[in-house]
Amino acid sequence: IKAGAGAMMCAYNRVNGTYACENDIILQHDLKEVMGFQGFVVSDWMATHSTQSIERGLDMEMPRGHWFTNDRLSGNASWVAVLKAAIRVLTSMFHLRLDEERACEPPCHAERKSNQRTAKHLELARESARDAIVLLKNDHYDDGWQSPILPISPRRVKTLAVIGWAANQTDVQNPWKGSPYAGGGSAHVVAPSVITSLDGIKERGRSKGITVTDCNTGNLPPIQIAEQSDVVVVVATALTAEGWDRRSISLNPKTNQLIVDAAARKPTIVLLLTSGAVLTPWRHQVKAIANLFHGGEQTGTAWADVLFGDASPVGKLPITYPASLHDTIEPSTGKEAAYVEGLFSSYRSPAMNAAFPFGHGLSYTVFKYSNARLDYSESCRDVVCIRYEVTNEGDRPGAEVPQAYLRFFEVPVKVPRLVLRNFQKTRVLQPGEVHKGRFAFTERDLCIYRVGDGWVRPFGIEVWIGASSKDIRQKVKVSKAIHHCQFAVILLAA
Repeated sequence: IKAGAGAMMCAYNRVNGTYACENDIILQHDLKEVMGFQGFVVSDWMATHSTQSIERGLDMEMPRGHWFTNDRLSGNASWVAVLKAAIRVLTSMFHLRLDEERACEPPCHAERKSNQRTAKHLELARESARDAIVLLKNDHYDDGWQSPILPISPRRVKTLAVIGWAANQTDVQNPWKGSPYAGGGSAHVVAPSVITSLDGIKERGRSKGITVTDCNTGNLPPIQIAEQSDVVVVVATALTAEGWDRRSISLNPKTNQLIVDAAARKPTIVLLLTSGAVLTPWRHQVKAIANLFHGGEQTGTAWADVLFGDASPVGKLPITYPASLHDTIEPSTGKEAAYVEGLFSSYRSPAMNAAFPFGHGLSYTVFKYSNARLDYSESCRDVVCIRYEVTNEGDRPGAEVPQAYLRFFEVPVKVPRLVLRNFQKTRVLQPGEVHKGRFAFTERDLCIYRVGDGWVRPFGIEVWIGASSKDIRQKVKVSKAIHHCQFAVILLAA
C-alpha cells in the first residue's frame, strides 16, 4: 500500500463465515479505511458470490461480468457504490499512466511471448536462485577427512554420479502441467533455455577435473551406474500447479527408494526441487540435503555454484520440514475447512516436531552471535531497538540471516508464545569480519490480538535472536509497565 499498489485481489475462502470478496470488515473497514488503500479490489477468478459485493468493498469482478452486469447492478446495487468502484479503477489507471503510456494492446499476447532475456537478467536469475538454496544437512564425508561432504572438493571426489528423474528434465511448454523449475499455473514463465541440474553440475565438475556421470542414460539400472562413482547426487522433485494439489507431502515412492538405495551404497547428496515441504524419512541415511524449491532457468548453475563452493549457501527455510506426517496439519478434502489449529502452525506449535525447523539453513562458515542489548540512543525511532553483532568465525566468506523472535510469557492459551517479528540478511562477511546490526520493533510488533480487546501488549517479553526458530543465540528482556498498545512504554534493560 505504501508503495502505491494499484489493486488488491480478494480470495475464494470465507473469513469468519463471510466470503472474502464480500466481507465489508476486511475490505471496507480494514483495507480501505484503516490501512488507507486508494486502489481497487478485484476478485479472484469466479470468487464473486453476489451483486451486493460491490457495496461491501469489491470493485471489479473477474474474469467476466456475471454478478456485475448492467441489469444486476441497476436493479440490486447502490449506484453510489458503483460510482465509487468505477472511480477507484480509473484512479489506479491514471496513477499508473495507463491512459497515456500503454506498452501494448491488452491482452498483449505477442509481448508476453517475446524474449526479454539479457546478460544482466540471466546473472540476476542465477544470483537469485543461488541465494535461495537452503542447505538442510551437511555431514562429514566418511573418508578420513574431518570435514563435511560439501562443498565438493576434487582432492577427495574424482567421480560424481547424478541420478533422479528431475536431474535432466527440461521445462514444460504447457505451464499448467507443473515443472521442477517454476511450479505450474498462471504465474509460470516457460523457460525453453533452462539449465538443468545435470547440465550445471556436469559443466562445473568438468572445470574442476571431476567426472560427472548421467545415471539416467545407458542400459544398466541407474543405481548400478551410480555405484561406480565416489559420491551420488540424487535430484528429486514434488510437483504441483495452480488448480491441483499434491496428494501427499511425500516424494514419489520410487524416488524415496532410490535415495535409500543410493545412500546404502555411496555417500549421497539429495537436491530437492519442490513446491513446499516434503517428508524426509531417509534424512539420517544421506550425507547432505539442500532445497531450492523452484529455481527458474538458472537452476543448474545455482546448484553448481553452491555444490562446488563458489558460493556459500545463505537461504533459510520459510516453512517447517515436519519430522513425520503426524507433525503436520491434515488438509480438508471437502469444500469447507475448519482451522482448528488457530495460530499454532509451523514453529508456533510446541506439539509439532521438525526434521528441519522454520528459519533453518546451514552455511559453509561459522557465525557467532554476541553483544545483544537494548539500544537507548536517539537514532532508535521505534518503541524498542535491539543491537547485536554477528562475527564470521570460519575460514570462508559467507552471509547470515539473523532472525528476531518475540517470546511472550503471559499470553492467553490460544496465543503462541514464540513469533517471528524481524529478520535481516548481512552482507557477505569475510573471515573475522563483524556485522553490527539493529532490530527495530514498532508498537504493533510488541502486541498480540485478542478478540474483544483488539491489539494489546502482554507483560513479560523477551527478544530471542538466532539462526533459526530452534537455534537461539541471544536473549534480551523487554519489561513493560503499560498494557495497552496505544500508550507509551517504559523499557528496563536486562
